[in-house]
Amino acid sequence: MVIKKLGLPIFVKPLNQAASIGTQKIETKQSLKAWSEKHQDDDDFEFDEYISGELFHVDSVISKGEIVFSQVCKNSCPCFDFLNGHSSGSILLRDTDPD
Repeated sequence: MVIKKLGLPIFVKPLNQAASIGTQKIETKQSLKAWSEKHQDDDDFEFDEYISGELFHVDSVISKGEIVFSQVCKNSCPCFDFLNGHSSGSILLRDTDPD
């Protein structure tokens, strides 16, 4: 049912962790079965469609309801790749950047 709804690969992540702790990219039906058997007593995970592409984020400071600072950044790589030994960072984008 999960594969039919989300396709493969599937991205699994815990609901109660930070950053990429406990996340996993599942690429095959057999891997999903093995993951499910290992985590059959866990109820704090969600399954998401795996989407590849560039990631962006906005850092902001708001004081008394007013935006004091806001900066759009592009991630140097997906957060999940940090678990595989890649460096993770933010690339500041200029206000004129089309992204």
